[in-house]
Amino acid sequence: MIAKYKNAHNFVFALHKLGKSSLMLLFIFVIIPAFGQHKDITKLKALLIEQINDSVKINLYVNIFNYYNELNSDSAYMYANEGLRYFKEKQNVKGQGAMYLSKGDYEDAHGNSKLAEDHYLQALKLFSSINYKKGIAGADNNLAAFEGKKGNYKKAITYILVAKKIYEEADNIKDLLSCLINLGAIYDELKDSSQTINYYYKADSIVKLMPPSENTAILYINIGEFYNKYKDTAKAFYYYNKSMALSDANDYPMEHLIASMDKSVLEYEIGNEKQGKAFLVYALNYARQHNLPQQEADILINFVSLDKNLNKDTGLIYLNNALNIAKYTENKPMELNVYRAFSSIYEKYKNFEESNKYLKLQHALSDSLLNINKAKEIANLSSVYELEKSNAKVQVLEIMVAKNNFQKIIIICICLSIIILFAIVLYYYRITISLNKTLKKNKSDLAELNNMKDKLLAIIGHDLRGPVGNIPPILSLIEEEILLPEEYVEVFSTLKEHSIIILETLDKLMLLGKSLLKQNNYEPQNFNPSSYIAKNIELMSITAKKKNITIKNYINENIYVFADAMHFDFILRNLLTNALKFSFLDGIIELAANENFKNGYVVFSVKDYGIGITKDRLNQMFKSTIRTTYGTENEKGNGIGLLLVNEFVIQNGGEIWVDSKEGEGSTFYFSLKNGKME
Repeated sequence: MIAKYKNAHNFVFALHKLGKSSLMLLFIFVIIPAFGQHKDITKLKALLIEQINDSVKINLYVNIFNYYNELNSDSAYMYANEGLRYFKEKQNVKGQGAMYLSKGDYEDAHGNSKLAEDHYLQALKLFSSINYKKGIAGADNNLAAFEGKKGNYKKAITYILVAKKIYEEADNIKDLLSCLINLGAIYDELKDSSQTINYYYKADSIVKLMPPSENTAILYINIGEFYNKYKDTAKAFYYYNKSMALSDANDYPMEHLIASMDKSVLEYEIGNEKQGKAFLVYALNYARQHNLPQQEADILINFVSLDKNLNKDTGLIYLNNALNIAKYTENKPMELNVYRAFSSIYEKYKNFEESNKYLKLQHALSDSLLNINKAKEIANLSSVYELEKSNAKVQVLEIMVAKNNFQKIIIICICLSIIILFAIVLYYYRITISLNKTLKKNKSDLAELNNMKDKLLAIIGHDLRGPVGNIPPILSLIEEEILLPEEYVEVFSTLKEHSIIILETLDKLMLLGKSLLKQNNYEPQNFNPSSYIAKNIELMSITAKKKNITIKNYINENIYVFADAMHFDFILRNLLTNALKFSFLDGIIELAANENFKNGYVVFSVKDYGIGITKDRLNQMFKSTIRTTYGTENEKGNGIGLLLVNEFVIQNGGEIWVDSKEGEGSTFYFSLKNGKME
């Protein structure tokens, strides 16, 4: 929101000059957002203690400061410092910037221009360090108003234009309004009437888009002052009346009082003394009613200046009241104005002794203020001198530090060289260890492959020789035509079985060879495995019939997997073959699939109720070993199939495991990625 000074000597009356009465234009000070101008100071303090949110604390400190600053109280400075300490401890840059703005307001209100400027610049620096645009704009606007009051109008315009650009980019019309009002006020001081009225009318166009505010009332006062300066009395009265009506309806006491005083001064200037006095009396009562003591004092001083018919005794009473207010509020500039007014009124009535008395008091106070300023300047000079002495000592220390740093650099370089050398040695040591491990592993792999080769030769010699050796005698029986007709079926069935065994063994040997040489083709796809399951059950039907084994398929036909279809076919066929091989006569084999066992996967299972697997065999189940095994009907196996099954499952991104108990059977599980139904 928009906040501004309420202290009379900051933006109000140039009525201290006797003989000529007018108003200075109003500059608006914009700070970071606050949540409201609370007047219940007890509630604000309680909230400050209870609140833990730093953003809200910023607003609380700002509002408490504004409350006390309106009263010209030292409590304002105390809370600004307290807030600054708190936000420094919290390392809250926004909070620190807000407190520096408040401290700048306080120092400016008490005439300490240098400190005020330092605080405003510090706030700007803090907000800039975190690129807090709204804070930057607020600090620039405060600096603009500060420079404007000092008459540094070009510098003020530079600050305002920066703030204006930020508000325009943020589409912040509320704060943009304050920039336009300030620009109009500055160009009015520069006597550039076209620019002045241009900015005021731009501000007026924004006012029409937003609810009434104190800035609206200030804008109307400034426009009224502009027309007053150029002797357009009718328009001046029009805007003063608009400001009075708006401020009265929305309870803006300061703006209402200023508009009333402006109107009173204008009435006096055009010769309507009766109307002018009426508005002065109204303003005086209004200031007392709204507890604005400093404004009351200013009105009393200007009553003496403006009302030519005011009798001496009433004038002295007014000035004594003004003096009491100035002393109570410790407002030294106002006290000077009261002494000046006393001297003038006594001079008017030829009482030169009393006139000189107050003139001396005025000079004494001026000298006192001057001495205070000189003391501050001397203190500053002393500080500068001490700083220079310190700088000289620092230079000597810096030379010593530079020498020490050079020595440290040499030592550090030596240490770094040693560390680098050690790192190089360690690097090559680790490479040597790694190479030794690789060599050892390769040696072990070579020995394993050699062992595999021997076992493969044994398989070729035994597992293939048996079925192949049985084929010639069978063919001889057929050729010699010594078999009975009913025996031909059995002979051909045996011949077919031997052929299947030979083909499967050769397939396994070929696949194992490719696997060892890393030449397996892997072509994953999204497919429904039901057809492969049905095909393998049909393929195994002869073997199952011989042992009277029932194969039960519980797999949902709508399941899809993402894998190599040929690999799936091989995995299922081998697990089903093994289940048949190790099942008892009249047994059952169950095929199942679970889509909920593992997220994103289908887990297939092949369960038999056969002889089971020993613990030793379980531990070596999927390792690269080839071992001859025999089924329940002396069916021979060699373990090649399981090696390939394990390889294919892993290649398809799945896992394989087995649960088994001797004499009760085995369940082989394997998982494949879940596919999508096409």
